[in-house]
Amino acid sequence: MQYIYLVYKLQFCTSCNLCSETSHVLTKIERNNFK
Repeated sequence: MQYIYLVYKLQFCTSCNLCSETSHVLTKIERNNFK
C-alpha cells in the first residue's frame, strides 16, 4: 500500500512539474510577443 502511494505521489509531482514548466515557457513566449 505504501509503495503504491509513493508511486502515485511521484507521478503526481512529475505531472505538476510538467505543468509548471509548460506555463513558464508560455509566459516567456508571451513576454517575447509583447515586446
